[in-house]
Amino acid sequence: MKTLIAITFLLLAPTTTLAHPGGRDANGCHVCRTNCEKWGHRYGERHCH
Repeated sequence: MKTLIAITFLLLAPTTTLAHPGGRDANGCHVCRTNCEKWGHRYGERHCH
């Protein structure tokens, strides 16, 4: 029973996600113009999420 409770807790626990700034178009894409290197992109690179 304790195992089931532990598994349930882990599945429902909130997780941290990393996102970067920038609005997205209708396809979920945008052009990087801020801290691009930090996010692994080149300045002006269009990428989708």
